[in-house]
Amino acid sequence: MHENIKSGDIIYLGIPNDALNFDGAFRVLDSEKTNTGTSGMFLLSENLIGTGKGIIFKELPKPVNNEYCGSNAQKWCRDFFENNFTLPEKEAVLQTYKSDAAYVKIHMWELLGGKQRKGECPFSAAPGILKGDRLFPLSAEEAANPDYGLDSDALRTAYLGNKPAAWWLRSPHAPDFPKDVGIVFYNGWLLDFIESKRSVFGKAPICMRPALNLDAAKITDVIKINEYGEAENNTYREWTIRFAGESEKAFKDRIKRYAYGKRESRKSYKAPATKMNFIVKAGLTIFVKIVDMRRRLSGEKK
Repeated sequence: MHENIKSGDIIYLGIPNDALNFDGAFRVLDSEKTNTGTSGMFLLSENLIGTGKGIIFKELPKPVNNEYCGSNAQKWCRDFFENNFTLPEKEAVLQTYKSDAAYVKIHMWELLGGKQRKGECPFSAAPGILKGDRLFPLSAEEAANPDYGLDSDALRTAYLGNKPAAWWLRSPHAPDFPKDVGIVFYNGWLLDFIESKRSVFGKAPICMRPALNLDAAKITDVIKINEYGEAENNTYREWTIRFAGESEKAFKDRIKRYAYGKRESRKSYKAPATKMNFIVKAGLTIFVKIVDMRRRLSGEKK
């Protein structure tokens, strides 16, 4: 029943929660496979979930570690799934078992004085990081994957309400920054950040943008709500799905549940003005020097 649903489309599921800015919109990253390569569909929340207060990834433990398992972020995903999805939806969401390989995100930074600098943001391998999880953050590698349409800063930028904000990833940074985990900044940069923070330097709250794998065999009916775009390769559709075990009344209620077209009403991220651009470059220049010093002290390569 899902043959017409394509990667890039929007599927609505879950129970909207205005207090957490959850509208039920999920982007289809892969319409044929899960993130482990098995048959199914891989979805990502189209918009950010949370409040202006932000969400802590993990309280700094002793000894210090930046593992996703046992983190506040993992508990948040479990609680959110339990409280914001109906029983037929829950039964259609697959348990995911996955290990993440090591990954290095390459950046080209613009620094003060017109200088450019290649930067590397390394993330450690995480064996068995997902152990039956049904809702989970993306890994750093998934959040930069061109096959998922996330291979640029602009494409990674996501919104809390109509304002761009930051979102946690599940990937642990390499040991030279043992308190840091992956994050996507409010301007789409894929970097790392201290796990116990709620905001990016007070500029934007850090939110959740959970993903899930859907059992396509549990889809019994689909209704196309809207279609956007003019060219075929720029067209995406919005769908509401009926799941196995869901009554006709429940399905009709589901269709009425959502405020469609949220993607169309978002405000685009604006590049910083001249003064702010100088501040960003100055901050990057200082940051690069700190990273270089830390890696020299720890014997790591730049």
